[in-house]
Amino acid sequence: MKRIEALIGIFFILVTSVVFTILLLNKIEPNKEKEVITDEMETLINSEACLAIDTLFKLPEQLSKADSSILQKIDLDSLYGLTEDSEGISYIFIHCTATPPKSATKLDSTLLMRIFYERGWDRSGYQFFIDYYGEVFQMVKLNYDDKLSFNEMAWGAAGYNDRSIHISYAGGVDGNLKPKDTRTPEQSLTLNNVVKILKQRYPSAKILPHSAVSAKACPSFDVYSEFPN
Repeated sequence: MKRIEALIGIFFILVTSVVFTILLLNKIEPNKEKEVITDEMETLINSEACLAIDTLFKLPEQLSKADSSILQKIDLDSLYGLTEDSEGISYIFIHCTATPPKSATKLDSTLLMRIFYERGWDRSGYQFFIDYYGEVFQMVKLNYDDKLSFNEMAWGAAGYNDRSIHISYAGGVDGNLKPKDTRTPEQSLTLNNVVKILKQRYPSAKILPHSAVSAKACPSFDVYSEFPN
């Protein structure tokens, strides 16, 4: 009888150990996956103007540096009629924010500026930002003359910012942070209009994807076929 009880006790211990091990592995695995995703996001975040925004990326609650007079929706009609200048800006770069779809719906100009400040930057990586709903915001003030002053520059592409205008849309990656054209019809229309206006103002400027000067997939669609120079 005692031998049977001992065997039952050993069996119970073994079963308990197996169950505990399974539970422990299940608890650890999601954390490992979270670490991998976080590392991939950090790579995107630290690569020039591209960002990665998800619930894993914690942001400060307060934004003290943002100039509310800049982070306003702009009326594209007000930009039409700008004087043409053939000696103007050299490049118009198209970007994405590398933001997963669910987070892209919540990304507005204030949050975007907050993220740049959190990175230690003194300004946005883009002069223009198009949110998920197709609204366009000016992130850096421009006077639209034939040369960018230091205060008009955006930190979008290292080595090109003194002669470039940068436009970005919210999105550009899928739920696993893999490059994907996630533009809504409204975003595509707004982007087309912004590029059209800037091209009229700076007809000699080349329209390029960020990937043309940086080793990344940004903006996750074929800029050359959509905006032939």
